[in-house]
Amino acid sequence: MNKKRFLIIILAFLSGLVAGSLFFAAPAPPVTQNLTQTVPQTWTCSMHPEIKQPKPGKCPKCFMDLIPLSEDAFSFDPRTLKLSDSAKELAQVKTAPVYSGPATRTLRLPGTLQLDETRLRHVTAWVAGRIDKLYVNYTGIPVKLNDHMAEFYSPDLIAAQEELRRTVGNESLHLAVTERLLRWGISPQQIEQFIAAPAAKDLVTINSPSAGIVIEQAVKEGMYVNQGTRLFSIADMSRLWLIASVYERDIQWLRYGQKVSCEFEAYPGRIFPGTISFISPVLQTSSRTVDARINVDNAEGLLKPGMFGRITIKVSLGNKGEVINPALSGKWISPMHPEVIKDGPGECDVCGMALVPVESLGINTGTDAALPLLVPETAVLWSGPRSIVFRKTADAENLYEATEVVVGPHVDDGYLVFSGLEAGNKVVVEGAFKLDSEQQIRAGMSMMSPHRDLTPIAEQESLSPEAVTAVEELLRPCLEISSLLAQDQLPSQAAHHAHERLSGLKNSDSAALQGIADRMMPVLMKMAGEKDIIKAREQLNELTPSIKELVVLAGSSLSFAIHEDFCPMAFDNKGAVWFQEASELANPYFGAMMLRCGETKKVWSKGAK
Repeated sequence: MNKKRFLIIILAFLSGLVAGSLFFAAPAPPVTQNLTQTVPQTWTCSMHPEIKQPKPGKCPKCFMDLIPLSEDAFSFDPRTLKLSDSAKELAQVKTAPVYSGPATRTLRLPGTLQLDETRLRHVTAWVAGRIDKLYVNYTGIPVKLNDHMAEFYSPDLIAAQEELRRTVGNESLHLAVTERLLRWGISPQQIEQFIAAPAAKDLVTINSPSAGIVIEQAVKEGMYVNQGTRLFSIADMSRLWLIASVYERDIQWLRYGQKVSCEFEAYPGRIFPGTISFISPVLQTSSRTVDARINVDNAEGLLKPGMFGRITIKVSLGNKGEVINPALSGKWISPMHPEVIKDGPGECDVCGMALVPVESLGINTGTDAALPLLVPETAVLWSGPRSIVFRKTADAENLYEATEVVVGPHVDDGYLVFSGLEAGNKVVVEGAFKLDSEQQIRAGMSMMSPHRDLTPIAEQESLSPEAVTAVEELLRPCLEISSLLAQDQLPSQAAHHAHERLSGLKNSDSAALQGIADRMMPVLMKMAGEKDIIKAREQLNELTPSIKELVVLAGSSLSFAIHEDFCPMAFDNKGAVWFQEASELANPYFGAMMLRCGETKKVWSKGAK
């Protein structure tokens, strides 16, 4: 009885607990649908950011584990990157402005002092005779004009003196004898002495024809010499030649009339000014250098032939990368002796030719050209033929845009900018590599991006009909390169023809085309001499971005269709673009092995957009 009562009490207690919980429980919230939208997660590879998958896994290229791509990667354009204040501080990002100003490229070259050949005089025997006495009896003696050098005995001279004295009063004969003595080197003063003397002199004094240093003394006392025998050599060392060895890559920067600074070990810290007066037309194949002659003033006599010198040349460049020389603006120059430069018309001091304006000899003074646009060197990131800068946008704080630019020659203050930037833009000069690394992880635009968007560049300049013709003449052999590689043939001859066509771009009025020609030149030179077809295909991949620039710039002005094709399997699945004229695919990267591999991305032709 007690056991049954106990069970009834336990059941009643449990029932009360259940009822209480139901009674006092908080009401459940109403169920709503689509209150939040789930953002699908994207996974990528840190080594190959172009890989994107909706779930975790392995990278199909390197088999590394995929990592989640942060949601803010989709917040901005692929070209832009926004940093927080702390991230900017950690990356140590610093910017500097793009500006217009004078552009100078500094060259430093070795050189050796030599005698000025135009100031070298030889003293020769006028007639046969004997050296009776030497006043200049060793080399190195300084002499002045008309200083005595030797006493000379010659029967011919004695006979000429007698004839001169006999013809006094006979004007025609006397004039003929006088002219003969003058041509022999006898001075007018000596001729007057012959006439005034009571008898002919046995010995005639040989005088110095110029001032300078005796660098050669070829005779001794008592020697008999024939007519024309060299007796002495005199060098005027008040001006010397400094022969500079110009490296092959630097030849393009030299011009006549450029001012240079010279230093020598014997006089540390002292600068000797000079002027380029001659550039050799012949390249020395052994050293791959060209000799440039520099006139150096030596009025103090401090410099000696044979001294080694260090030469500094400040080359001024125009806004298209051309060499200019503003110091020669308005000057007149001798066509034969370009070291003769004057402020106005006149005659050459050396040869008497009429001076001409410096511009008539192709010397660009750059007085009418706009100042070049310059970007700091550390702002430019290079990847083969491409160049990227990060530009700070004015729309938002700490927002940077990856911008592809076309740059020109390297100068002391950075690079010349042909397109992609404007004066006043602020670009990243410190921390650019860190920003580029972040862009690669986010699969944004970076210097390692496999594809290029050149539309902004193309929109900045429209080509003249002459420039379009030059582009088409260059594109023809470039397309032939792709065709030959597709046939498994080396494109050496086509590359050589393309290299010859670069002059059309270099001579055009388009700064963008001139910059493209500079980038294509070394690739075409390598391809023209290439004997390995695998390397030739790699060089085509290097050349293709420049070809695309030409195609985009010419745009709808092209007179023939060009197909832009893409092979995703080229170069270990990295992918590569090529251009061809035929509509049927002919893959130059694989040739007959995979001739039809790829797809046509775009057809460029007249009127096409």
